[in-house]
Parts: sequence; C-alpha cells; structure tokens
Amino acid sequence: MPQQVLHYPPAKRPSELCTKIFLRYAVFSFNAIFLLTGMTLVGFGMWTLLEKWDLTLLMSPLFSISVYSTVAVGGLILISSIVGCTGVVQERPSSLVAFIVLLVVVFMMELSVGMMSYITYVQVDNATFPKYISEVTLKEWGKQDSTTNAIDNVQMKYKCCGSASYKDWKNNSVIKSLNTTTPDSCCISRVSGCGKIEHPSNIYTKGCASVIEKGLRLNMVLVPALSLGFSVIQIFGVIFSSALTHQISRSRKFVRKKYSY
Repeated sequence: MPQQVLHYPPAKRPSELCTKIFLRYAVFSFNAIFLLTGMTLVGFGMWTLLEKWDLTLLMSPLFSISVYSTVAVGGLILISSIVGCTGVVQERPSSLVAFIVLLVVVFMMELSVGMMSYITYVQVDNATFPKYISEVTLKEWGKQDSTTNAIDNVQMKYKCCGSASYKDWKNNSVIKSLNTTTPDSCCISRVSGCGKIEHPSNIYTKGCASVIEKGLRLNMVLVPALSLGFSVIQIFGVIFSSALTHQISRSRKFVRKKYSY
C-alpha cells in the first residue's frame, strides 16, 4: 500500500527554495503590518466611541455605522493575521487560502468604511451642516433622552450653544413650551432656569456645529486614509499569499509523488 511521508525534502532547485523563503518572509512581514493596522483601527474606533460618543450621537446615522464598522474591520484584521501567521509558520495551504479569503473580505469592508467616512466628511464640510444640526438634531432635544443628554453634554463640555448660535433654539418645540430661550446647558453660570434669561453675557455665543466638525474631523480624514491606503497594500498581500500557497502545494505534491511506493 502506498505510504505518504509527512516531512518535506529540499526544493528541487535552489531558485525554488529562494522563492519560497522570500514569499514566507514577505507574507510574514505583511502580517506584522496587518496586525498593527488592525490594532490601530480597533483602538481608534473604541477611543471614538468612548471619548466622543456625545458628538457621534449628534451626527447622521451613517457616521455611527462607519465607527462601528471600523472596530469590526480592525477585529477581523486581527483574526486574519492569526490565520495568516498560522499558515506561514506551519506551511498549511488551507490556512493560507482562508487568509486570502479574509483579505478580500477585509478589502471590501475597508472600501465601504472609507466611503462612508468620506461621505460624512463631505456632509460636515458642506455649508448646510449647521442647518442639519439646527433642523434635525436640536429638534430632538427634550424628546429623546439620549439625544437630549448628548446635546447638553456637548454644550457644557465645549462651551457652545445651538448650531450656529444660541438663537437656533427658538425652533425647538419643547423650549417654546417651557417658555425659555435655551437649555440650561447653554449658560456660562449654570443655575436652574438660567436659560430663560436671554442675556448674551451668560450664554455661550459660539455655535456647536463648528465644534462637532473640529472634534470629528480627525476621524473623517484618518479613517478613509487608513482604509483606502491599506486596501492597496492588501493587493500585494493577496498576491504573495497566493504565490506561497502555490509553492507549498507544489512541494507537497512533489513529496507525495516521489515518496509513494
């Protein structure tokens, strides 16, 4: 009965051996960079959610989706790196094939995240953004607890009021029903009911739209840059991984053919 030998002899030609060694180091180096990128995306996404959660709630849902997607892509990259390293170290074609598939999936997800972040950046950079904050976000104050708390926290933390100015609050139905000018979170010296007095000396005059734009600009620029930039590098990762898979599979077929009897 034919017997298969599990250990592998040297490559048939020195050139093949050199090619295989080069591909192993190339894929392993790519994995190291890939791993660091995944850690960066996870860390950056978590930092955004924890540190700038209030600002995120005031944006369009598309921005929140892009932030969560950034964390998901980073986590998938970490898993992909482990699979890739396993395939390189153990010379396991199945792991390398799985790694290539994961690279393609990550590539498509990165493009999607980059596009969502860029669309959000265009929306924020547009002159209509203060109008969006005024007509969409501020109108939810007093109606939804999460939005109300987020707006109050942003106004107190960043010392701003309304979208373009404190006068934007005149469009809020709850503010009108309370017979007040602004929420108390707009007051420089905060006491209960301080928002009823329309006195510029005790109300933040700076609008919050510019604050939100500045606070999230790093996210809206860095995430697309990382996603789109590294997606190009992944093309080389797919090429090197495919070549290494071919070399390993070829070596195994040669061993089985030579050592079967």
